Amino acid sequence: MRQLLIEGLSQAEVDCMLPELHIKRNLKDLLENELDGLIDGAGGDDKVLRLIAHPPLESSPDNLRMSSYIRDYLERNHSGDGRRIVIAVGPEGGWDREEVLLFQRKGFQLVNIGPRILRSDIAVPVLLGVAHEYVH
Repeated sequence: MRQLLIEGLSQAEVDCMLPELHIKRNLKDLLENELDGLIDGAGGDDKVLRLIAHPPLESSPDNLRMSSYIRDYLERNHSGDGRRIVIAVGPEGGWDREEVLLFQRKGFQLVNIGPRILRSDIAVPVLLGVAHEYVH
C-alpha cells in the first residue's frame, strides 16, 4: 500500500505528504480500544473531524453529503487550519448496520459522496480529494 500511495503522490505533483493509513483486522477492537489513541496522537480530538463513508440510503436520514457537511462544519467552527479529517472507509456496498452504530457511538458522522456505490479502491481517492478541498 505504501508504494501505491507514493506512486499516487508522484502523479499528483502537488502533494508531498503521505496520508496515514491504518489497516486493522478487528473493527470492534479498533473502535473500543485503539481509535481514540490513534486520533489523539493525530493532533487532539478537538481538531479531528470523524467521518464514516457509506452509500446513501433513504432509510438513513442522518447520512449527509460529505462536501456539504464539511463545508457547514468548518463554517460553524471558523476555520479548517490545523484540522484533520479521519475517514472510515468500508467494503464495497458499505458498512453493516452494527458497524455504522459502532462508529456513530465514537462520534463519527455518516457521510456519502453521491448516489453511486463505488469500489473501495475508487472511493478512497475520491474521499481524499473531497477532504483535501476543505482541509489544508
